[in-house]
Parts: sequence; structure tokens; C-alpha cells
Amino acid sequence: MDDFDRRLVQFRKEYRERTLVDRTYALLEFHLRWAKAAKASNPELAVRQYLLAEKQQSTIGTFATGAGEGLASMSDLYGIMEKRAELLERLGDAASDRTVSHRYLSEALAVWSQIDADPNGLGKDTSAASIVRRLKSKLGK
Repeated sequence: MDDFDRRLVQFRKEYRERTLVDRTYALLEFHLRWAKAAKASNPELAVRQYLLAEKQQSTIGTFATGAGEGLASMSDLYGIMEKRAELLERLGDAASDRTVSHRYLSEALAVWSQIDADPNGLGKDTSAASIVRRLKSKLGK
């Protein structure tokens, strides 16, 4: 069991009696901290942590009651997705194996495309469209 697994088990013990809302916000912060800590030395781990944080942020979105809370939550989700996509592109650029590079760049493209296609137009407030074009160019699409 690695350090992350040990800390996650401990976290779950500590938060077992808390409300779903409290646990979700705490797990979001937990995964974001791990992603930030792992970003430079272990980007693959950071990608996984950002994905776990995205799941928590999506759950937080279900708590929205109105007054723009849902849109704010989606904006926060896209911010996390952007961080994951940036790491995926970095991994793709650094990979010496063309197949591995293509896989990472394709994953990054899928994430940025999802952000760009937001039905509420939130993606238009990001650099998603230009990054989608850049990634398509890298992938020869």
C-alpha cells in the first residue's frame, strides 16, 4: 500500500461520520492537494488525482439549488479538467513512443473538446477552442 492509499484509508476513517456534503468537499480538496504535490514528479499520478477531483466536483454540482450554483460548479469542474488536460498534453509531448504520445494527446483533445462544447457557453470563456486546434494539428487531424 502506497502513501496515497494509506492516507485515503485514514481520511475515510476520519470522515466516516460526516455528511455527504462535508465528505465530498473534503475529498475534492484531498485529491487536488495530491495532484498539485505529484504534478512535477509524477504527472501520471497527478492526472489520476485530477480525475478523482473531477468526480467530487461533479457530485458537488448535484448539490446546487439555484442562483447560478450549478454554473459556478461547472466552471470549477472545467478548471480541474483544464489542469488534467494540460498534464496529458505535457505527457504526450514528452513521450518518446509515438503510440503513447498519440494516446495522451488524444485524451487531452477529448477533454478540451468537452470543455469547448459546453452547452451553456462556459467553454467560450476559456482557451479551449485554440487548444483544440493546436492538439488537432499535433495529431494530424
